[in-house]
Amino acid sequence: MSDKSLLAKLLATENITIQRNPSLKTAMFDLKNRVLMLPVWQGISNDLEDLLLVHETGHALDTPEAEVYKQTTDDIAARAFPGEKVTETLRRTVQGFLNVIEDARIDKRQKRRYPGCRRNYLVGYKELAERDFFGTAKRDINTMNFIDRLNMYFKGGNVHMNIAFSAEEKVMLRKVELAETWAEVVSITEEIYLHCKKKLEEQNEMSLTLTAGDEDADADADGDLDEYDDEGDADEYGESQGLNPGEGDINGSAHAGKGAGPADRPINAPRSETDDNWQRKSEEIVKNENSTFIYVTMPTVNWDKAINDFKVVLKDWREELAGARRDAYGRGLTTEYYSLARKDMMDWKTKEKDSISFMVKEFEQRKAAELYARLNVAKTGVIDTNKLHSYKYNDDIFRRLTVIPKGKNHGFVMFIDWSGSMHYSLKETMKQLFSLCLFCKQIGVPFEVYGFKDAGADNPFSYIGKQNVIKGDRVVLRNFLSSRMNTEEMNFAMSFLWAAGMGVYLQSDGMGGTPLNDAIMIAPKVVKDFTARNKLEITNVVWLTDGDSNGANGIEHSTEPRNFTKGHNTRYFYVDPNTNKTYDWYPHLWYHTKDNTNTLLRILKDSTGCNLVGFFLYEYNNFKRIDNEFSVSNDNPEAFIKARKFWTDNKFYPVKSAGYDEYYIINASAMSDTTNELEIDNSGTKKMTAKKMAAAFSKFAAKKTVNRVLLRNFVERIAGHSKKVA
Repeated sequence: MSDKSLLAKLLATENITIQRNPSLKTAMFDLKNRVLMLPVWQGISNDLEDLLLVHETGHALDTPEAEVYKQTTDDIAARAFPGEKVTETLRRTVQGFLNVIEDARIDKRQKRRYPGCRRNYLVGYKELAERDFFGTAKRDINTMNFIDRLNMYFKGGNVHMNIAFSAEEKVMLRKVELAETWAEVVSITEEIYLHCKKKLEEQNEMSLTLTAGDEDADADADGDLDEYDDEGDADEYGESQGLNPGEGDINGSAHAGKGAGPADRPINAPRSETDDNWQRKSEEIVKNENSTFIYVTMPTVNWDKAINDFKVVLKDWREELAGARRDAYGRGLTTEYYSLARKDMMDWKTKEKDSISFMVKEFEQRKAAELYARLNVAKTGVIDTNKLHSYKYNDDIFRRLTVIPKGKNHGFVMFIDWSGSMHYSLKETMKQLFSLCLFCKQIGVPFEVYGFKDAGADNPFSYIGKQNVIKGDRVVLRNFLSSRMNTEEMNFAMSFLWAAGMGVYLQSDGMGGTPLNDAIMIAPKVVKDFTARNKLEITNVVWLTDGDSNGANGIEHSTEPRNFTKGHNTRYFYVDPNTNKTYDWYPHLWYHTKDNTNTLLRILKDSTGCNLVGFFLYEYNNFKRIDNEFSVSNDNPEAFIKARKFWTDNKFYPVKSAGYDEYYIINASAMSDTTNELEIDNSGTKKMTAKKMAAAFSKFAAKKTVNRVLLRNFVERIAGHSKKVA
């Protein structure tokens, strides 16, 4: 279940959290914890749902808490009927009036606060009226009590119905229109209640005069007394402590049951028929689910265990190189293997230099073209004296100002799967990664690279003092590379990682499983800190893995004993406290691992505003398996043939994913293909001409092989040329 984007935006600005509860029949607001609890609605239009959401949010923001609401109704009832006992039935008649007038105030304030919801109010109330939720379909609205005509007027009846008011009533109506405070609502409610009480007394006196001695006369000229029965709880206010009774429904009423019967209500106590009808009819749009909703939270994180900065990582690696870190088998990177790895890496780096330079040149060209396309030339209003002589035949004699749009500050954070299976494609992955980092170094783009792993890691998550907490497992983010490194630190780190790609077992960073979900739980802090530290406008976050996450991330300290039982009726949701957006969570079965991955990715994106890109190293070259696993063609033969050709030609394929902005499946076996390297040879007597170099680069770029998919994707993105590749 995901909440409407409209409400998410509303609540994010008002510090309100929303929760759905299928056991509720009306909305309630927890004032202390700022939690708006809503029923699960069904069979209603989007406009009506938006109306209900905005309306209830308005009550949460502006209507007083339950005890104040109850005391107010009691005070008005006591003053209206001195010496009478304030029964639940009598209280409800006053509450109906208070609901109507408070609704009018709330709706006015919400329309003013969020002008975009005006249409939702108009269409939503019309839908309710047409479905006879107020009991007006078979009635002449102008024969109804003033409070009911007033209610329908403010619920759109001024547009859909021809509602008439007397001069006296128009004065009170105007007071309702102008009411801004709760105190004004209380004063107007009492005035209108006493007015309607007086009218009812006059009607009852006339009825008694005409039917003197007739015991069966209808004493309730205002409505049917039999509508109040003995069903339900006589007083539900006790269950709503700390909740706002103004949140109870669209009329702002936490309906307090059906009462004890007409005998508890004075004969001259007026009531709102339209409010009473809503109380009963509103249950029709509440979905009756035989299920339980549980809202989960994130665990507390020990950040020292969860994240190792590059300075910590380099210290570990230097200790390993010095022999201080060895396991029982003596495994670890030796000086000899480090020297070999460093030489091999530096040789590759030298060869890669020309390719990086050309990528930088292409980036600058793309960036310049994009900037030129966005240039805006505007008239200044100042006469250009050089054009003044042409005023008789040229209207454009004003100076022009070229407005250069501000560029976007980019950066990237990359998370690399440090699992055992990555060993087979690790060297080629490092080549792509290093090319990207060297490119960013050259153009001044900040970056961070983290390996995520469970081998040798602690569990950084804590659940102490919490219930229904998402379960995390062993994971650590190791900061392998950073734009904060100097040249020597960068070369040392690249050499160490190159050695791992050569097959050397690293004692400091042994490979294990794939704690992808656990890593994503930690990632928002990493991305937020990185963005703030570098004052970035756009942060590109990249995940590179060759498998799905370990486990499904269950629930710790669950209040649901059947937490892991297949087919149970419990649904789980996570509400992000920073964005107030709601996400589905699946704690019970292993096959929901991917679902939770996508949920966590959406949380990461929504909470940080990053561009999210994923790369999946696929070990199989059989595109049919890719099609089945990722639903590429959706059983369309023509789409399948087209997609397979793209895969064959390019060795990767972009697929749609719920979690990523872009998601690429990469042919892992093709990672080592070097046939499409940029061919630049300046070693001979004949130097490459500019024309020949341009042709070589064009040939290289056109092939878009997997060897450059990481770098080329990033170049296109930060140059403003992000484009669809399939």
